Amino acid sequence: MIMPVSVEVIGTKEVIARFGRINAAMKAAIAASMGRIALHGEREVKLEITRRPGIQTGQFLASVKGVPTGPQSAVVFSTLPQALWLEYGTRSHFVAPKNKQALAFPMPGTVRGSRGGLPVSVTYAKGRQKVVGGVLFSKGHMVAGIKARWYFRNTADRIRPDVLSFLRQAVEAAKNA
Repeated sequence: MIMPVSVEVIGTKEVIARFGRINAAMKAAIAASMGRIALHGEREVKLEITRRPGIQTGQFLASVKGVPTGPQSAVVFSTLPQALWLEYGTRSHFVAPKNKQALAFPMPGTVRGSRGGLPVSVTYAKGRQKVVGGVLFSKGHMVAGIKARWYFRNTADRIRPDVLSFLRQAVEAAKNA
């Protein structure tokens, strides 16, 4: 089972307790502000993802959602399996072919079977790799891994003042009403 990557808004009970006595109208205003906080968190995580180039972001952006989970809590999450890898990174690992006997990669600067590239008859081997006609065939190779990008963690740190502001505005509006 794949666990989603998420940021949960916690500590709101303690913050709300600082405002003093909370009546029913204030509780309702705080509950309504959780939806606003969740949407703000979702928007900010998506902005953080688009600010940093280097990955195809379509599915990742579409999988980021923010929802209120209770009267004093909200969560921003992504259920995309790759989100875990992008958020926390991966270790270096060996990539091996699954469906064929070898992985195939076109060699840079060559076009298979053309006069400008290597002729189809050229073959040479290098370790676990073999080049045939401008295409590299490999039985597998090590991959450096993915560096952690911390989209959710960085966003949570950055929007903390906004969350406090939304809560303060909700309580003040309820006091004045």
